[in-house]
Amino acid sequence: MEIGSGAFLGLNSLENLLISDATISKIMSGAFLGLSNLRILKFQNTQIETIQKRGFAPHSLISLIFDSCTITNFESEAFSNFSVPKIPHLANLSIRALQPGTFLDFHTHTVVLNLSHNKIEMVQSNTFESFERLKGLFLDYNRIHRLESDSFSFLINLLALHISNNRLENIPINAFVGLLSLQLLDLSHNQLQSTVKFVLPSDMHTLNLSYNNITHLVPRTFAKLSNLKILDLSNNFIHTTHKDVFTNLENLDILDLSYNEIDNLDLSQLKNLFRLRVNSNNLRRLNADELLRALPNLKDVSLQDNNFICTEFTVTMQKLLAAHVMVRSTNCIWEEDQDIDPGSVPIDSIFNLTNRLLAQLEDVPKDPWNVELDELKMYQDLDGYDLDDSSIFEVILVILCILVLARLGVSVYSFCVVREERRRREEEQILELNDTL
Repeated sequence: MEIGSGAFLGLNSLENLLISDATISKIMSGAFLGLSNLRILKFQNTQIETIQKRGFAPHSLISLIFDSCTITNFESEAFSNFSVPKIPHLANLSIRALQPGTFLDFHTHTVVLNLSHNKIEMVQSNTFESFERLKGLFLDYNRIHRLESDSFSFLINLLALHISNNRLENIPINAFVGLLSLQLLDLSHNQLQSTVKFVLPSDMHTLNLSYNNITHLVPRTFAKLSNLKILDLSNNFIHTTHKDVFTNLENLDILDLSYNEIDNLDLSQLKNLFRLRVNSNNLRRLNADELLRALPNLKDVSLQDNNFICTEFTVTMQKLLAAHVMVRSTNCIWEEDQDIDPGSVPIDSIFNLTNRLLAQLEDVPKDPWNVELDELKMYQDLDGYDLDDSSIFEVILVILCILVLARLGVSVYSFCVVREERRRREEEQILELNDTL
């Protein structure tokens, strides 16, 4: 079935139109000509193959609704010469293709466009032309494997762009050119293999590259992002951090490098870093004095699930706690055949320092690792992101201290048991030797 041009001529008094349970191969140009009083157009349980150029023109509706529908393809200028206060919900419609100029000459007050959970495979140049008002764009949960140069060049006021959970392996250097106001870019859960080479606006606030296949970071990777506040590189395959990787990130507050394969850490460029996550890596040693010199503003560090040597790590923890840094760590390893002196484990010192730290928790803000921006807040100024105090840190810190002390206690107890077992075996061997003689 096709809806041809002028299909509804003669129905000029019609105000509401429902098209339900249909299979439509094409909505042709001028399909709704003659419906001069139409205010609400609703498609329900309908499969639409293609919406052609000027498919809805010329109309000014109150509402356009796609309810439980599928739309395979929007041709160029599909929404041209069409006006509606709020763009219809375009998520979960099985959309496969958006042609360049799809939204050209489309008049709407919408500031958030949701195209998530579709089947879009690529974003072509000029796809979002005429969408200068847009503040938030969701393209997550699609099948996007390709972004063309200038894919978003007309979105000069866009603040947040979500392209997570797609199939991107490489991104052209000019893919994000024109995003002059961008504050947040989410590229997580893709298949990016190389370090970041594409151009990003210098005023960007948050960059999420987690859950990709990045193995290394070349020097000056983020050198042009001098205003970046939050950088998430977790759940990749990074082995080391070169000292110049984080050049010019003097305003970075939060860095997440957790769940990588890092065995060497150099963060000397991050003078203002407030929170650091390096848990679940391959670190064996961490010099607390060097870390504190490099990161004088550090207040919160996650170190758990590494390969730290216990006899050294307890000293590291003591120094970090003495500097009023909240340390999230519950485990370390004892080297094989290492003699353990229970008196060398500074349990009392750690306990006393923890009490002192608890008394100063008013200066420790809540954890903003997961930056969620809903459609209502997407276009707010992210520079005003508020890190309020929260009592949850008291609970976390108490639990952390209990786990640390329990771990140390178990280790000491295990050492004593092993030593007692060795002594018993030696006595049995001596007795057997005496009996033989």
